[in-house]
Amino acid sequence: MPISEAEPSSGGIRRLTMTETTHIATRRRPRQRVGTAIALVCATLLALVAAPRATGAPQNHLTPILDCIDVAGDGSITAHFGYTNTWQNQVTVPAGKQPPGQQNWFNPLPADRGQPSQFQPGTHTYVFTVTFTPTAANPTLEWWLSDVNNEFQIATASASSPRCTPVPAAGLDSPWPVLLSVVGIGAALALRQRRLARGGA
Repeated sequence: MPISEAEPSSGGIRRLTMTETTHIATRRRPRQRVGTAIALVCATLLALVAAPRATGAPQNHLTPILDCIDVAGDGSITAHFGYTNTWQNQVTVPAGKQPPGQQNWFNPLPADRGQPSQFQPGTHTYVFTVTFTPTAANPTLEWWLSDVNNEFQIATASASSPRCTPVPAAGLDSPWPVLLSVVGIGAALALRQRRLARGGA
């Protein structure tokens, strides 16, 4: 049977009735639940902040490379091309393939100028050459290349591209002083032989 009135204890301390005890416990429970929920939210946020972020793997590509050019006396340019394949396996892109999709073509046309269709992993230089004559309308030659990523790369050849054999300056690096010296020595020896022959006669 519940106690309806407070009963004094022997020490003078008032005892709580059953009704008062139940009322106090009921008032404390919501506060405890709110505190527990806040603690859980804080712990979750701390875990998300402290967790290491996953880094995406670098995307692989096919990249065309212009190694250098040779310029002929008639103004034509021979461009030397290579490529880099960062994939771990061979990648096949048909020569002359234009968008949409994979690309492996030259601009200006023709699209197929002898470039490879199969690309081995790694970097490969001086794979093939293309000879062209720049004009006012088309001063450059562009090799467009892409793989399944559809992110194309362009290698451009023009008269201002790096030369395979640097043009020597008219100084110590020029072959003309050496040639002139050889010619001069040869002329001097020939003249001396003539004089000796006349003296002997």
